[in-house]
Amino acid sequence: MKKQDRLPVKREPFTPSAEVKNTHKSAPELKHRFKSIFTDGIRSVGVSDDDKFLVITFEGAQGWIKVLDLDRLEFMPHDYSSHTESVRLTSISKDCRTVYTASWDCTFRRFDILNGSFDWILRGYGRSPSCFLDPREKLLFTASYDQDFDLSARNNGRCWDIATGEEINVYR
Repeated sequence: MKKQDRLPVKREPFTPSAEVKNTHKSAPELKHRFKSIFTDGIRSVGVSDDDKFLVITFEGAQGWIKVLDLDRLEFMPHDYSSHTESVRLTSISKDCRTVYTASWDCTFRRFDILNGSFDWILRGYGRSPSCFLDPREKLLFTASYDQDFDLSARNNGRCWDIATGEEINVYR
């Protein structure tokens, strides 16, 4: 094909979008778009088991977490802002009321989704890239870059008792 035979491509401006599809035949399909009010890009997302909340973490060092109510298509009015560095990953409880966070500020926190408050902090290790809530919701598994504080240390995984906040095991 010759250069003069090609038509110019018209490009539309990019609009961020979010789409949730439920594959169950009895449930309606939900599609929507929203424009982020933040200048930092999105780092991670998590959807609650009941498809009611979308938990969003952002790039940058602000430690922002926002929760989008998917029924109303509005952000919850809370800041979830106790982290001092970027939140890397989240894990949502089965009852859809609690979100666990792993942050670059070397902490893991537990937030109440409905009121925005947090009730405990696990800390004392390196930057934290991930957390996972076990299916029985009794344990929280985390990873941390322990070499941040001790060059002779290795990066480790940990298992925490959610009821007490105590460290149960270290995986090296």
